Amino acid sequence: MEETTNPSAVATAASAPEVDAPSVCDSEYIARLVRHLYSIVGLSNYKIKDLPEEFACIRNARELHNMLWSIREMAAALATGELEFASGERGFTMGSLKAFQSNLRHLTWQAQRIAAGEYQHRVSFLGDFSVAFNQMAEQLAGRIATLVHETEEYKDMSFKDGLTGVYNRKAFSQLAKKFLSHEANPSGSGVLVMCDIDHFKKINDTYGHLCGDEVLRAFAGRLTAALRPTDLCFRYGGEEFVLVMPNTLIKQGYSATERLRAAVEAMRVEFENCRLQITASFGLTEFKFCTADSDPEAYLVQCLQRADANLYRAKESGRNRVVADAG
Repeated sequence: MEETTNPSAVATAASAPEVDAPSVCDSEYIARLVRHLYSIVGLSNYKIKDLPEEFACIRNARELHNMLWSIREMAAALATGELEFASGERGFTMGSLKAFQSNLRHLTWQAQRIAAGEYQHRVSFLGDFSVAFNQMAEQLAGRIATLVHETEEYKDMSFKDGLTGVYNRKAFSQLAKKFLSHEANPSGSGVLVMCDIDHFKKINDTYGHLCGDEVLRAFAGRLTAALRPTDLCFRYGGEEFVLVMPNTLIKQGYSATERLRAAVEAMRVEFENCRLQITASFGLTEFKFCTADSDPEAYLVQCLQRADANLYRAKESGRNRVVADAG
């Protein structure tokens, strides 16, 4: 005889819960589960622990518990600035948090680049914040550029003689030392020239200081017009000027200075109803580039002393002439 099965009995058996397992329809039980999961992602001082055993029988409950806890940990880490926090969980919410973490890391790098003076970086992944950040970067770059330009202008102004427009004595101590380096003088030598206007005091006494100022401007203009772009002209004091000619041998420097002397003698200075002719005397010395263990300032003083001694010889021998180192 075949065995018969009662359908209603099978249905009743299939729907019966496992032993000791709570009913998923128990409203109090569901409320406790919700409270437990809410405590994971809420703002309370929840401490992670094993999922209560009474919930373990629900399919995927433990995975949900772990996922929500990981989301909370990631969110808390981002809120406190822990941008290197790592999580192995996946899913849309976790993926969004990881994307946000990556954007924050990139934004941090951008800020570091801007702090280092690289203002060209921009961001495009945080909506209105990106717009504000980029505006800040652009404005900062513009202000820095303006400050740098103004600083260079003020520096240049502090290095320029207000009357003649050439470099002043302060600039000489800063710039002339650069020409003592091997990089500025690959040939190994250069020429330093000290010169001044002959009988300048007589010009001031006869025609007045305004005329003397015009003579100084004309003299400085004639010097700078005849120099190479790599040469420098300084007003060292009063009617005294210093010229620096890098990468120049003493014979070449002498020829160039002789042409300067002749150009000054040939020019005429117009002042009111006067037309003045002036002359100048020049003293030359050769300088070598300094080695790493030498003192450029001390060496520069020695060069100035030699050039000044040659200028004195030029004046003693009749003025309007060029005198260089002997030999």
